[in-house]
Amino acid sequence: MLSPVVSAEAVEAEGTIFVGGGVPFGNGMEVFRLDSERDRWTRVANLPVSRTNYALAAYGDSLYAIGGSVFVIGEGQVPQPSVFVYSIERDRWVDGIAMPEGRAHHATTVVGERIVVLGGIREFGRSTKLAVYDLTTGQWSEGAALTRDGASLRD
Repeated sequence: MLSPVVSAEAVEAEGTIFVGGGVPFGNGMEVFRLDSERDRWTRVANLPVSRTNYALAAYGDSLYAIGGSVFVIGEGQVPQPSVFVYSIERDRWVDGIAMPEGRAHHATTVVGERIVVLGGIREFGRSTKLAVYDLTTGQWSEGAALTRDGASLRD
């Protein structure tokens, strides 16, 4: 990898591993791609804004950088609702449809044609809500609530 990261996210898309989302020692915008045939890391296009603790999801030839946090003087790390969509073919990020509320330190998974976001930290505490993004309609909805503290699913 070109730059060390801690608590990074990794996803597979089109047979390639992409890594981002951790706490970087670089600029907070870097995303990397592993060429497994050449055993070599390369940087892809930077995220449009500096961000840490976001989640990555992959669907088709796109990556989704979901939520995360930004540092705001006087407030600390503030969870963000924004979503950025990366086109693997075009090597560029565009604005996606924002989540209903900001989250950081959350998990994502893709189920069929939906991205499910669960747990994490929101602006005023821990989230127990599931947010579900329908990739066919472009709409967010609320899923079933987690039955435990949503900030740590490993407890």
